[in-house]
Amino acid sequence: MALLDADADVALVRIRDLAGRTRGTGFLADHDGTVVTSHEAVDGAERLVLQPLVQSPDAGAGATAWTRPVGPGAITPLPETGLALVRTDALRPHGLVPLPVAAGRPAAGTAARLWAGGWLDGTVVGPGRDVTYTATDRVHLLDETLELGLCAGGREALRLGGPAVGGPVLDARTGVVLGVLGTALHSGRRTGGHAIGLHAVAEAAPRGPLAALLERNAATVPAYGSELNPAGALRLTLLTAEAAGRLPRCPVPVERPELAAEFTRFAEDEGTAPVLGLVGDPGTGRSTELARLTETRATGPHPAPTVRLCGAELRADDDGLHTAVGRVLRSAGLTLAGAGRTAGDPTDLTPDAVARLAAAAGRPLLVLLDAPEEMPPELARPERLAAWTAATGDWLRTAGVRLVLACRPEYWERTGALFPPGLLHRPPRPLPGLPPCLGIGDLAPEAAERARGRYGLPPRAVAPQDARHPLALRLLAEVREALVQGDADGHRPHGPAAAPDRPQILDAYLSLVCLRIARRIADGHRPAPRGTALRRLAAQVAGQVHEAARRCLGTGPGTLDRTSFEEVFPPGAGWAAAVLAEGLLVPAGPGYRFAHEELAEWLQGAHVDLDLLPVPGGHRIGPAVQGLLLLARREGTVQLTFRLAELVPMATAAGPPAAQAEDGRRWAAQLLAGVLSRVPDAAPYTGVLRLLADRITERSLRAGGFAHTGLEMFGPWFWERLALADEDRMDLLRRLLPADGPPAAARQPDRAAPPPGDRAFAEPPRVRVHPAPGERTHAEHPHDEPTEEGPAHGAPPAHRGGTPPPPERFLDAAAGLLRADPERIQPLLCAWFDDIRPLQRPTAPTAEPDGAAPAVPRELTVASAAQALLHTHRRRAPDALLEALVAAAHPKGDELLAALAEDEPSALCRAVDRWAHDEHPRRRLAAVSYGLRVAPHATGATDRARLRQAALRLLSRPEDEAHHGSALALLIGDPAARPGFLDRALARFVAGDPQLPPTAFAGALTDDPGRVLAAFRARLIGDEGPPVAGPLLRMLARLDAPEIAARTAGLVRAYAGHCPDRAAHPVAAFVGHRLERGPAARAALRPLALELLTGYPAPVRCALAAVLVEPGSGDSAPLRRELLEVLLAREAWYAEKAPHGTYAEPGAGRDTRVLEALLRAAAEGAGERPEERTRELVHRAGTLLARTPEGAACFDRQLAELGRGVPGFARRVQGWVTAEPGEWETVVGPGARATLAGCPGG
Repeated sequence: MALLDADADVALVRIRDLAGRTRGTGFLADHDGTVVTSHEAVDGAERLVLQPLVQSPDAGAGATAWTRPVGPGAITPLPETGLALVRTDALRPHGLVPLPVAAGRPAAGTAARLWAGGWLDGTVVGPGRDVTYTATDRVHLLDETLELGLCAGGREALRLGGPAVGGPVLDARTGVVLGVLGTALHSGRRTGGHAIGLHAVAEAAPRGPLAALLERNAATVPAYGSELNPAGALRLTLLTAEAAGRLPRCPVPVERPELAAEFTRFAEDEGTAPVLGLVGDPGTGRSTELARLTETRATGPHPAPTVRLCGAELRADDDGLHTAVGRVLRSAGLTLAGAGRTAGDPTDLTPDAVARLAAAAGRPLLVLLDAPEEMPPELARPERLAAWTAATGDWLRTAGVRLVLACRPEYWERTGALFPPGLLHRPPRPLPGLPPCLGIGDLAPEAAERARGRYGLPPRAVAPQDARHPLALRLLAEVREALVQGDADGHRPHGPAAAPDRPQILDAYLSLVCLRIARRIADGHRPAPRGTALRRLAAQVAGQVHEAARRCLGTGPGTLDRTSFEEVFPPGAGWAAAVLAEGLLVPAGPGYRFAHEELAEWLQGAHVDLDLLPVPGGHRIGPAVQGLLLLARREGTVQLTFRLAELVPMATAAGPPAAQAEDGRRWAAQLLAGVLSRVPDAAPYTGVLRLLADRITERSLRAGGFAHTGLEMFGPWFWERLALADEDRMDLLRRLLPADGPPAAARQPDRAAPPPGDRAFAEPPRVRVHPAPGERTHAEHPHDEPTEEGPAHGAPPAHRGGTPPPPERFLDAAAGLLRADPERIQPLLCAWFDDIRPLQRPTAPTAEPDGAAPAVPRELTVASAAQALLHTHRRRAPDALLEALVAAAHPKGDELLAALAEDEPSALCRAVDRWAHDEHPRRRLAAVSYGLRVAPHATGATDRARLRQAALRLLSRPEDEAHHGSALALLIGDPAARPGFLDRALARFVAGDPQLPPTAFAGALTDDPGRVLAAFRARLIGDEGPPVAGPLLRMLARLDAPEIAARTAGLVRAYAGHCPDRAAHPVAAFVGHRLERGPAARAALRPLALELLTGYPAPVRCALAAVLVEPGSGDSAPLRRELLEVLLAREAWYAEKAPHGTYAEPGAGRDTRVLEALLRAAAEGAGERPEERTRELVHRAGTLLARTPEGAACFDRQLAELGRGVPGFARRVQGWVTAEPGEWETVVGPGARATLAGCPGG
């Protein structure tokens, strides 16, 4: 629709000199006051006067008499193009409207309208050739001109210096400016006239002032149809946004910076995926944020086109989103065309044209689709929806358009999965359990506080569970305002409770709206009902509202068709107008819907048939959830528990992921998750939750991990959001922990071997199950304190907004709770120590790229995972952790305390001091127990002082006599306290105090070896208390100081000689340890060993024989062989020279015990030494025994027993006998050979 001449007149400006003579005409080209004219109009003039040609319809009286002088600085002459620009900022107050400039060069034959003192008809013949412009200083050859064909009398109007100077040339069809007339333009042939083409000149000088002006003109002065420019596209898209609804103003909803930042990144970043899902439950502000985004893009420093539509505007026959976008744009064009004349036809456009313009301007077209759930049921069928989504994705990709789709989780779960791969934008923190999307939920605490301030709500005005819900705050503010103001005749709506929850707020809001509707209906009657009659009318309105909700319940998209709407709210009685005026229902496509989706579902929930709930498709998910919540409020939690328990088997049945699952399982899972996540208190439903957790764990174990169960909506995030006490939540996470699949490669423990002396994780947790934020691995800095200032080396990067992403594993969820409140969660994790169920592990570890075998951690159980969590996050509350572990009194806790004694000695020293002063006997017992464990690691002066103070406190309590030995052990381990308590400790040790182990005197041996070794000798010989010979001699075997070694040899001689039976094995173990201590230790050991082998009773020699036949290390082998030869030689001498043996019992035969012990040790250790050495030992023992009939029988008997008892020994002996029958014939008798042949494996 072209502009009329009168419409163009309001853009024209007459240009005069200071004497009042007319020099030409120009037109306003932008809203900044820039006038375009011919260079003839300004040539040779330093100062000019501008005057509007006509009075604008929007200007006040006297506008035509206005003049504006301009100086040389406001004039930009462009003589080489025949144009000039004049800038003034005083045109806007006088109602001048700029004209749009054509976006391209006109085609030959284009009909035109020319201003030459009046409007003339003309035609664009084509581009001009050899056109010159004669200025006052020189002649310019113009390349970019238009040759015009004029009507009768047109040439006279274009005479030199006439009124046509600078006049615009308009496209007669659209009204856009094609060029500027010039009367000083000449060519070598006869033509009707010439004009300077603006677009061609701007193209020739793309960085010139005219190009910048035309760019500004296209961005601010709308044109439509074939001349559509960015300003026209922006105006059309704004109309679509206004039709969808504006952002509320009283007051403006609070901003959500995290959403705004993500919208900006999505809309402006190049290379991002074109589809963003904005997913949230009803009432969380999806539509509000879309309205805010539309307004931000329209009013920002760089306005960008945004098309906003709702699902109800889609049609069943739409091929894709582009069809609906084109329809709403054409509807906006009709609205614009009906408001007045425009430059071009606003209904003549396509969505692709708008998209191309937006993409060319660097600001892609953004389409906002709100509530797609309201699309027609025919379009929502799976096959049609898949085709619609595919077509939409193709259009978005090819046209460069971006889409924000605002919907509820249940819709996005299925529709998001239908978009082609790579089209979904992934925010930094996507919602878990769904295709990538941006979540919107309750307000952040700070934003909720600002919202309450804007709405005028006092603190604690809303129930805690709904204190951050956007719609609840908004509706409550409206209700409270109505309660304060009241109606004109004193009637007020039914108000909510002091701190109402969401159902109470919705109920109060419904009462308020019904009363307002009743007032509007009553105003149409004379006399208007008041008082009781008005309240009765409001009750009737409420009944009709419930009827409307009931009818919406039966339709697919939840809307009310026009016929039903008029039946429920008769137009003739004013009901329909009143309902629409109050905004309770709003138009939605061909019908109507409730303005607030959450209110609609709450109303419809009262009419849900609960018997149809297990049947998919009986109801929409939102009303079904509200119906079950209403059941709990009306009939109690027991009834709801029964209903939910019925849904658990269906929701957890085996099958594909929920998004592709059959309707029954998907429906049950959505219903179950929706109800459990919305109940204000989930404690009454812990039985259902335990059943659900157990079913999920069972499914995960069968499927090989939770990710393969198809139960993503019951992921860790679901259990975190339940309204449960920490005790119940942690118990459920414990049940779910085995459901975690095998950890990914990134979660495997560090496969590089730690440096010597370091550990990847303190025992007992041998792998790090969950890394602490900012904590370095022990392999890097085993004792560094983690810092919160920044991520440590190897830690994951910080997340946007400073908040971690939702947990992907149930173990992560437990770790998050532990980080948030360690003092409360630590005791709850200790309750996991009894759970020995194994966690899932990788089935087939793959080799490393370098060929090395991967390190596979030991099998983890729920209990060991709890240990690992507590150890990993120990530094958040170490004192509380120690208290929790002691209170648990569990072996797993003791293991962890032993690890903490090494990793956190300072904390454990504090705890020991604290427990020693505690009045509870169990705490004092813990003090002595863990004080001894931490003492070797307490190297600091402060830690030692704490242990010393704790020990002194225990010694001062007579009732703790049983702990005095342990207290003395602590004190003598401290060099500062040792001199004052050593005698007392030695006396108790000799007396057999079980709380004083020999290792407690390790430090005192260096200071005073004589006294300590004397006490050791007295204890060994006296045999008071529990046996200590083994650990005592092991400790002494590790001491290499010459003086101590010499005294220790004497102690060993005395002990072995005094009680050989009891001393045999400890002494033999002592010899074995000393053999491996190095050359100096072996040199000092040799005399003692020879003496033990030749002069001590058979029990001692038997034990030494078992030690000497061991292979040992390579360095100790020569001495072992030498000592063994001495032993065998002595045993041979006993057999020959002492028939009854020096140490044989009176009346007994020859003593063969030593040779039997040697034979037994050789057979049992055959797998650890070369077979030839074993054959030699067996043959030597047999040869010595076979010298007498009694010995030969003993040898055969021992061979038979060892053949039956030692795997593989019978086979070895038979092999030796077969290989060398002559050598073994005199050693192994026939009976032994037969017995060996019948042994297993023989």
